Amino acid sequence: MRERRRINWRKTLIARGSAELSRAHLRYRPQPCSGSVLHFMVIDCSSSMLRAGRLALAKGLLMQWQKAIYRSRDLLAVVSFDGQGARLIRAPGKALALEEDWLAPLRGQGSSPAGAAVSLSDSVIAQFRQRQARELRCELWFVTDGRFSRPPAAPQQAGSCTIIDVDRTPAGRCQRLARHWRAGYQHALAFVGTQHVYPGSEPKQRLNHAY
Repeated sequence: MRERRRINWRKTLIARGSAELSRAHLRYRPQPCSGSVLHFMVIDCSSSMLRAGRLALAKGLLMQWQKAIYRSRDLLAVVSFDGQGARLIRAPGKALALEEDWLAPLRGQGSSPAGAAVSLSDSVIAQFRQRQARELRCELWFVTDGRFSRPPAAPQQAGSCTIIDVDRTPAGRCQRLARHWRAGYQHALAFVGTQHVYPGSEPKQRLNHAY
């Protein structure tokens, strides 16, 4: 069943002016996105991610997850952070079948302003929720090697959070962050060459939680 379009009467009346109202004057409110789950990816692009192929691993998984999110008709957003700060590189919206342009800016450099990335993510999620006409579930995936000078505060707007550890020889940093956030934890290599194509699609019994 098609969702009825809602008329924006203020803009419609402005368009009409002093003329008699006709269909040509009608202006509509933006349609809410149809997906019920927003997958919010936060990607560490600090210089430490360049070592041992960590950033390459993260980007490969992002491509894999984006295609899976497209197949599930869900929503996708991406924030990256590096020595230049935190940036929204893919605004919330429907995932597309062929979409790789937003991966190009992901280059490792500088320090890890993880706190700024969390704050930006909270702000984007809150603003996006306000524009939705239906209930929206948000799952945040924080992709990092856990090398922070100071662990960031936990996100407040996401319904659930999972730390994706891309350190090929884990030293416990991401596990500690997961405990600090009361979030889930999973190593990135668990998704390589398996049927579990992105974090939200993994059976709960296979997901390692760090509570």
